[in-house]
Amino acid sequence: MRARWLFLAVPLLFLVSCDTPTETTDSTDPNFKKPIPLKQSCYDPDDPLCLPGPAPDDPNPNAPGYYIGPDYNMAHCTQSNDLDDDGFDDNCEYRIARRFAPLLATNPGDDTSREPFWVARYREALPYGDDDGVEIMYLFSYHMDWGDPETGTSSHSGDSEFVVLWVSFNETSEHWLLEGAFYAAHHEEGEPPWNDREGPYSMFETPDKDRGYTRVWVANGKHASYPNKRTCNRSGTFFADDCSYNSDDERVEVSRYRNIGSATHRFYNCVYSENQVSYPGTECYWNQGYEFCGWDLDRTQCSTPYAQHLEEFGYGSFEQ
Repeated sequence: MRARWLFLAVPLLFLVSCDTPTETTDSTDPNFKKPIPLKQSCYDPDDPLCLPGPAPDDPNPNAPGYYIGPDYNMAHCTQSNDLDDDGFDDNCEYRIARRFAPLLATNPGDDTSREPFWVARYREALPYGDDDGVEIMYLFSYHMDWGDPETGTSSHSGDSEFVVLWVSFNETSEHWLLEGAFYAAHHEEGEPPWNDREGPYSMFETPDKDRGYTRVWVANGKHASYPNKRTCNRSGTFFADDCSYNSDDERVEVSRYRNIGSATHRFYNCVYSENQVSYPGTECYWNQGYEFCGWDLDRTQCSTPYAQHLEEFGYGSFEQ
């Protein structure tokens, strides 16, 4: 997320572990947790939330947006199981976040290894559209920002890029609909958002169906998020961001066990990497003073704390 003008580091490519899901807590510090590992693909034939197109029991398969089940309407989702106390049912959050998980378009030669988390909450008035709904923030948590040799922008550990989607419910079609989105691109609070993109659903590519999940064009090496190839290729420092050779890769991984909760009821804060051999550090999502370093032990060249982004989008004020 943060561009630094230093000498380029030599890239090292690591693989993310996909072992059998387990959850452990370090006995010496209960605030540090190891989250359940993720599958690296959302396309699970047994999971209709991940498949493109309508669900098998969709009463209106040709309508915009997605049907996620007979009991998952706005009335149910705002009056049911809400352990993180953010005004929205936790299972509804998961089902909607998974169904709308963005599709990443990446350069095949880029290292986009990541361990993404997410957070969601109820909003009485969405920024776009006339309805209340749910806001979903996908925290991509890239291990590295590889910099750009042409502009002299250095690499740094960790890349705290993110995308926010706003989704409403249509009572007639029983579908959840994309209303708008915010794409972070080299985003830092307090600095001019030259590269960020925000707007209604019509600004964003929805490769599956109308008002469905979006496509995110990921700048090669720098990992900034853009709504289309042209915007990517005209953005960044000295317009150096590049998506010229990008192609559809995979949907952002969304696990039920990667919801960080809320500022007052945190499901996760400080976490270990699922691959402590390659990434032995820790990351804290709710701490303002904890820069995101991609689980690297060397915390001298890192990216903006995720807590700053969470606070900016109204998730609360957090300690240093």
